[in-house]
Amino acid sequence: MTINGEPVAEIDISASYLSIFYALCGEQIDTDRDAYRDILGPTDFDRAITKKFISASFGSSGLITLWSAKVKADFEKEMRKKGLPPFVIDPKRYPAKLVRQKVLEQHPLLERWGSEIKGRVLDYGDLMFLESQVIISTMLILKRDHGIPSLPVHDSLIVPVSKTWRAREVLRGQFQKVTGRIAHVKTTPESALDKAISAEALEL
Repeated sequence: MTINGEPVAEIDISASYLSIFYALCGEQIDTDRDAYRDILGPTDFDRAITKKFISASFGSSGLITLWSAKVKADFEKEMRKKGLPPFVIDPKRYPAKLVRQKVLEQHPLLERWGSEIKGRVLDYGDLMFLESQVIISTMLILKRDHGIPSLPVHDSLIVPVSKTWRAREVLRGQFQKVTGRIAHVKTTPESALDKAISAEALEL
């Protein structure tokens, strides 16, 4: 994929909804570690289960206690697309109640999901709205102030490789402006960031 003939990179807000939820609770998520890693185990599949549990809970009125048929079907589709076997959620190996316990050990703040925060009960719409504000404002600044085109993909932006560093800094800044907290921003491929920094240096 290219933009104006240039290869692209993707910059995304790591654990976007979770980071926003922390911010709404007046807390700062740990940006020095992967929010989903090593909670259930060391594998990418363990991480995927953790991420799915948290995202499914944000789509519910509280932390889930059972894996619904829809959640399991969506997860299998995602895993097959990524090529991460065994693809399906095994309720015996990953019972939702156990996953909940492990997740709360790492993110005890999630116990508050579904309860009153700042005078009302939050839902996924609150998280989605703030995320959209971050993404839209970042795209507008990149376009108007830097002449950088970008394509949105949920919590991430696709930009020309040479503009990765600039886009990353603007995204970080807008997340902080909108939420009052700092987010960890990932770059894919990681090598794009070094190329972008070199390109910025040449322009200076």
